[in-house]
Amino acid sequence: MIPKDGAFSTIKVQGEGKFGSVDVRKDLTVDGDTTGGGDINLGGIIDIVGTNTGVGDNALDSVTRGMNNTGIGSMALTTVTTQSDNTAVGADALTVNTATGNTAVGKDALKANTTGTGNNALGKDALTLNTTGVDNCSFGSNALDANTTGNRNCVFGKDALGAASTANDNCAFGHNTLLVNTSGSSCVAVGKDALKANTSADANTAVGKDALKANTTGDSNIAIGESSLLTNTTGTNNVAIGRASLFLNTSGNTNTGVGSNSLNLNTTGVNNTAVGSTAGDSITTGTGNTFLGQTADSLSAIGVDRIAIGRAAITQADKDCQLGQRVDGGTGICYYRTQEVSREDWIGNGLTDAVINNSGDIARGGTQTLVGAGAVSITEKITFLDTTGGAVAVTLAAGVAGQEKIIRMTVDAGAATMSLAGGNLLSGGALTTSIVWNDVGDSVHLLCDGSKWSIVGSFGVTIS
Repeated sequence: MIPKDGAFSTIKVQGEGKFGSVDVRKDLTVDGDTTGGGDINLGGIIDIVGTNTGVGDNALDSVTRGMNNTGIGSMALTTVTTQSDNTAVGADALTVNTATGNTAVGKDALKANTTGTGNNALGKDALTLNTTGVDNCSFGSNALDANTTGNRNCVFGKDALGAASTANDNCAFGHNTLLVNTSGSSCVAVGKDALKANTSADANTAVGKDALKANTTGDSNIAIGESSLLTNTTGTNNVAIGRASLFLNTSGNTNTGVGSNSLNLNTTGVNNTAVGSTAGDSITTGTGNTFLGQTADSLSAIGVDRIAIGRAAITQADKDCQLGQRVDGGTGICYYRTQEVSREDWIGNGLTDAVINNSGDIARGGTQTLVGAGAVSITEKITFLDTTGGAVAVTLAAGVAGQEKIIRMTVDAGAATMSLAGGNLLSGGALTTSIVWNDVGDSVHLLCDGSKWSIVGSFGVTIS
């Protein structure tokens, strides 16, 4: 019935309603289609029920003016009143939400969210404690389940970023990635257990299973490859690319290892660079070293400012450089400290394997691998000892005055012994009877006076 003054206190339309001019002084509720052919003046609340979907006990039971909400499951979106564009599927999903634009799929997903907007949670307990954090994406059971106010985090994987509460701008992909991170921001972890122990460190990137796994507070590291920077805890500004690169680094800073197992024994050394498989793998606490080439390395684990370039190039002393590729395309090794070497020095002597020694003199070069017992070459600069068959005795004939010889153990199945009885070792100083190589990496640097060899440097060997 139309009142005499032509104004309605309340209109409820359950089917299809067509109006000319309608003046509604209180509320208008529409549960179907309404066509207004004239003017509709509203003095109350419009509730367009048809744009919301609620299925389940108390799902969307408080909505008034909110639109485009979907709540499926007991208590899903139960507190939404005027908010819009939310989707909750699962018991208690978005149950106390009063914000817009959130999506929660899974029991208790985004359960505590109040005013956080633009969040997406898929999985049981995903983002379950989030209250005001915005623009987070969480996919996986318990993923980001401790987040409260952190923003713009993206997580894929069970328990990923599971402890983060206030952290921002992190990406975690994989089981247990960034597992205990609480406040560290701008980190990227891809692969099972990557950055697993990170707590408050920022700007780390870990790609690969166990990459940067032990890192806690070290900032600005990049680890790409399985177990790269595995044991790093507080080291900063390191780059490790390749499986097990910088594997044992703990607190060393500003190191770069490219290639599997590069700088893999470094623990606290700083400012080292190694490019190539197992390059620099002898360095532990050394600083400022550069190694380029497969197995390029130093005789000393604590070397400083050494440079080795070329496959198997090995530098012998601090501030030395060893080159494994000659400028004229030969295969010799150039070894020098501060001496400048010209092209004429290389090719003017007609040597196929040349070595520039510390005095700038050209001597013989090249490498020998001695398997078992026998004579150490005096025509090659470096000899690698291989005791695959067990303990052996080795000998060294007299060289020429000023000639250098480097002998290093590379395969250890027993000790290698060189004694004074061989007739060509110079007795005196620390040497009285023998030199013994016991372990891989043990090395000695000898200099000949024309008839006898004397020790000018050593690492690891037993001298008696």
